[in-house]
Amino acid sequence: MDPLNGDHVLLAGHEMNLLVQSFDGGRTWTSIPMNAGMNQNGGTAYLFFINTGNAATTATTWLYTGQDTNGTIGTWRTSNGGTSWQKVDNNEHPHGAGQYFQPDTSGVVFMAGARSASGWGVQRSTDYGVTWTHVGNTTNEAAVFGTPNRVYSMFSWACQRCTLSTNAQSAPLPGTAGWTSMTTPAGMSMGAAQAAVVFDGSRNVIVTANWMAGLWRYIE
Repeated sequence: MDPLNGDHVLLAGHEMNLLVQSFDGGRTWTSIPMNAGMNQNGGTAYLFFINTGNAATTATTWLYTGQDTNGTIGTWRTSNGGTSWQKVDNNEHPHGAGQYFQPDTSGVVFMAGARSASGWGVQRSTDYGVTWTHVGNTTNEAAVFGTPNRVYSMFSWACQRCTLSTNAQSAPLPGTAGWTSMTTPAGMSMGAAQAAVVFDGSRNVIVTANWMAGLWRYIE
């Protein structure tokens, strides 16, 4: 959903080459053009708005990350609502899990995944997703999220009976250094697929949805 316009919604079709958008809260939809290099034929992409701080440019600035296919799809960016796309990295998300994190509108964006030539894990951009630099541990990741104080990342994927390392890691913002591995509970058999962050008046609270491992709550 457009962070500056709740009626503007993007949708990637499940396991099909389809991108659509709605300007009326989902009542009607129109097709979004795709570059031929984005066609995955069976994978499900993730599509996100990039908040530029300006309503007009936020509405047309998006990042698209393909599902893990050995780096053949990667991550693409548009600044004109899909009229043209530029491949900006080989990073791809694990099946069924993925989340970006934008701490503010200064241009900093974090994404997580695999296959990036600069190293698997968390990638950081300072120009709204045009260029990327690897930060943190070099390991498979899925979701990256954060609070006003820190950035976090975990690994997860759509596996029904898997027990995997969460690969949990965190760093103080701005996220360029100080990344450390985090210990997670034994019952957390997989990391976050997505996360939400709220403030309870005194502390930041993170709630994660973990594939086949339940809902978890972390108080910063």
